[in-house]
Formats: sequence, structure tokens, C-alpha cells
Amino acid sequence: MVFGDAEAAVCDILRDSADIAAFTGVTVATDLIGFAYPARRLKVTRTGGMPTLWMRVDNPVIEIEASADTKGIAYDLASAARAAVFAARGTYTGHGLALFEVADSTGLTWSPDTADPDVARYTVRLSLVTRPS
Repeated sequence: MVFGDAEAAVCDILRDSADIAAFTGVTVATDLIGFAYPARRLKVTRTGGMPTLWMRVDNPVIEIEASADTKGIAYDLASAARAAVFAARGTYTGHGLALFEVADSTGLTWSPDTADPDVARYTVRLSLVTRPS
């Protein structure tokens, strides 16, 4: 059984969110290539999760890292990203999957960049339930 690309799906959800668009200059990506700090960025990474094959569902854990020029903007950006993914449950289909459920795996967490103190960063981890579409 082939499950869809949860990272790409969450990137689509974030790029299509009006709340994320309200923040100017936000880049949504799965890697750091070509990213100049301390610009505003949402990095999406699958950090784990286990499929339940007999139910034909995948349970990816997705980490969203929000980086910005200030701590307040990074917090607000992470909160908006979390809300956008929750709002997409039951309605999003794309990248080979349908998103059925979303739950917090860890709440918003202050995660300063030790390599660059000028970057403010919050992370949030979400546990998804998806099915092949």
C-alpha cells in the first residue's frame, strides 16, 4: 500500500491559508535550501508516525517550524499554521492522500536557533490521520 506525501500536503494547506498569507514574505518549504535568515519561514518535516495497514490509514507526525524576525511573529505564525492544518481536516485531498483527523502531538514550543540568535523560532508537532486518495 502506498500512502500519500503528508509533508507536501501540509505545505499545500499552509500555502493556501489566508491566515498565513496575512503574514508578508512567508516561505513554506520542506528544506532550508536558498533560505536567508531571519526571513519568515514555515518548514514542514515528517518526524515519525506509523501506518495502520489493516485500516488503510497512515498516522504521520508532522513538525512545523516557524521562523521569523521576532519572537511574537514566530509565535503567531506557528499558531496560524497549526490552525490552518486543523481547519483542513475532513476537507483536504491532494498529494495522494485525504486528511481525516488532526491532533496535537506537542503544543507550541519555543525553540531558539542556537546557531543564529537573531532568528526567533517556534515549533509545533501534529499527528495526522490520512488515507490514500
